[in-house]
Amino acid sequence: MSFEERASYYDNLADAGEVESIAATDPSVLYRVTGSSVLINAEVYSGIIDTFNRKYPNIYYRYGEDYREPIVTLNFDPTYLRDDPANVVGNTINININWFNNNPDKVSVIAYYIAATVMDYNSSAPEWLKKAVNYYIGVEFGAAGYEFSGRYYGGSYEDDAQIGASFLHWISSKSGVDIVYRVNRLLCSNEWYDDDFWFGETGKSLERLWAEYRAG
Repeated sequence: MSFEERASYYDNLADAGEVESIAATDPSVLYRVTGSSVLINAEVYSGIIDTFNRKYPNIYYRYGEDYREPIVTLNFDPTYLRDDPANVVGNTINININWFNNNPDKVSVIAYYIAATVMDYNSSAPEWLKKAVNYYIGVEFGAAGYEFSGRYYGGSYEDDAQIGASFLHWISSKSGVDIVYRVNRLLCSNEWYDDDFWFGETGKSLERLWAEYRAG
């Protein structure tokens, strides 16, 4: 049977009440599994669960809002239509079963999506900064395919999540300030973000830091 046929078969069983939509719940109550987990390669499934168990507590302890881990739903979605591995809505990670079956060596990419579940930011957070922090945490916790780029000489830190994350990494190394941790604390709080944050933390404006980054 093709992937689509297996997905349809599973969904028909679920509609008839012959299978449970919730396949497993971790004893530590950090996550629940929903959807069609029976359609994913068993080793890949185990790898995702193992990665979650090992990395989620550490990610949440460092970057979570109040150090009280909420339950995350790992939804194995047989109808996922996009080409990316997953997406995050609130505390739910919607997992592209087909992508992971085709990339069994890249299960650690789930760390990037785990990070997104803990980023409960206030509305003052600039979009580029949210994406850059998420990418940075993905690198920090070993998400497959995520790495800091080399020096970027053109454009803007707003152009791409990897560029923004690499810029944040450079700021930390040059200033000695754990800038991603500080940004995350601010955006998880009731305090409002503005560009004065950078001067307060590093003694330089955001645009000055970017100019120095580009200049090498």
